[in-house]
Amino acid sequence: LDKYKKAYEMLLLAVEINDETYGEAAYKLGTYHEYGHAGLTKDCDKAYEYYASSAACGYKLAKEKMSCEKIKKFMKALKVMVVG
Repeated sequence: LDKYKKAYEMLLLAVEINDETYGEAAYKLGTYHEYGHAGLTKDCDKAYEYYASSAACGYKLAKEKMSCEKIKKFMKALKVMVVG
């Protein structure tokens, strides 16, 4: 578990530095929050923020993830409208 915490800290640093690795680092931080890696509590809102930030930088995996998330949200909203 300690190696995951160390990796998480390094990813946070990469995001703070905001260099060319920002998109990938933000995406990986999103996965940490989505799945609760490194002892983190799962936080979909925080994960979404990191994914959105990564996608805005053009990181391909994040762009794909965001398009899937948008589809899921649309389908959920549609079910609410139809079912009531």
